[in-house]
Amino acid sequence: MKYLLLQMCWSICPGGYYADDDAGTCQICPSNLNCGNCTYSNTTHTVFCTSCAFGYFFQSSTSTCLTGCNTNQFAYMGNNTCIGCNSNCLTCPGPASNQCRTCLAPRLFLNNVTGGFCLTSCPSVGFFNSANVTCVACDVSCLNCLGSGASACSSCRNGTYLSSGSCRMVCPPGKYPNDVGNACSSCDGSCTFCFGSTINNCTGCISGMVLFNFTCTLTCPRGYTINQWNVCYEENIKMLLTLLLLIVGTIVL
Repeated sequence: MKYLLLQMCWSICPGGYYADDDAGTCQICPSNLNCGNCTYSNTTHTVFCTSCAFGYFFQSSTSTCLTGCNTNQFAYMGNNTCIGCNSNCLTCPGPASNQCRTCLAPRLFLNNVTGGFCLTSCPSVGFFNSANVTCVACDVSCLNCLGSGASACSSCRNGTYLSSGSCRMVCPPGKYPNDVGNACSSCDGSCTFCFGSTINNCTGCISGMVLFNFTCTLTCPRGYTINQWNVCYEENIKMLLTLLLLIVGTIVL
């Protein structure tokens, strides 16, 4: 079949025109459709775009040209078409899995130097789930965390110990650095300072108790006395120290 255009008969209508079988002519694509090229349905007597004019993007599902693309699509300038994002992305600038900008629920967004990703969960080391939307880096002091900031750590790197959400090099009073789990663990209740969890691991005692052989007791045993640090030591050592001081004083005089 031939189609009349500009007083010539065409086997195929040129770009920007469609073949009207009913009229046997090439008709220009309607300007309101913003088509680059178009086609005509003899069944519905409707014109559809097959490509778009510059500045418009083709939606294959509706054969229409729009100024933007739907959610989960991006506008590809190469041929003015809307192309689907990765299935996990809500918005994206390209089709790859590392080109997400936002995510479809319940995926979580992670942005790093290799791109934007939509994950089922945040990485186990160094990130936390912020409002179930975005994976955010922990504070540099943390190994893992429950939130942002240095007081939201949930685990610590070797050489530091977890105490009340913070990773510390020195544990607070009543705690000792436990290398199992890198945490500050509790001393026995009688200790103010300790190097282990049992009653005989104390290095300092609560008020009203004294330290004897790394254990906090109510009084020193017979033959021992209390020094200024609240520690029991043998009386003969005290006498020896006193004698030495007297000797040194005599020599000086």
